[in-house]
Amino acid sequence: MNYTIDQGNTHTKGASFDHDHLSETFIWKTDHDVIKYFEQIQGASIIICSVSGNPQSLNDIIGQQNKITILDHQTSLPIMSFYESPETLGMDRIAVACGASYLYPNETCLIVDMGTCITYELIDSAKNYHGGAISPGFKMRFSAMHNQTKRLPLISDAIEEGLIGKSTNGSMVSGVLNGITSEIEGFILRFKEQFGELKVILTGGDSHRFESKIKAPTFVAPNLVHIGLNSILRHNEGSA
Repeated sequence: MNYTIDQGNTHTKGASFDHDHLSETFIWKTDHDVIKYFEQIQGASIIICSVSGNPQSLNDIIGQQNKITILDHQTSLPIMSFYESPETLGMDRIAVACGASYLYPNETCLIVDMGTCITYELIDSAKNYHGGAISPGFKMRFSAMHNQTKRLPLISDAIEEGLIGKSTNGSMVSGVLNGITSEIEGFILRFKEQFGELKVILTGGDSHRFESKIKAPTFVAPNLVHIGLNSILRHNEGSA
């Protein structure tokens, strides 16, 4: 079995693979939960992608009886990256690009990853990763409006009330939901102008909120990070 670990800004998520087949997914609250899960596992191949945690601490413990790959800018990839500052590139961004390339080979893909931030990644049909864009995520926009003003409330969940908000809360919800929708549709149009037809893939925890709002055809891939990580792991096993 192969295992993927994604240390994100909110949770640590994991998945198990039988070769290329996704078997199971997990969510762990702490590194202790991760370590406890792997106590009885030996001889597995594991890849760790981290944007906020300490992957080396996991490697020091679970790596004693398993083979660990910590994804960084020097890791060999199944795609070609043209990112100009690879050492600053979030590893979750390169993972979703690899996942899209694995799921849709020979197609140009725009990946919209809707997590703490919204990231846009472009990988072309020749497996060349070009980079993309980063903007504030769903919850971050509500938090920013609350924290950067004196009177706007903090909205923890959003029930859509339509285009025109008839209260302060409703106006904030409209601004965030419709603003993100328009942003995504605008990026799709701009990327199409430059790269032609695209396979648009939505992923990340907030993607379900926008799947039905976007006019362009989209494909939802909730486990794209894990699929990409497994493809990187398999690529390095093949290169070993």
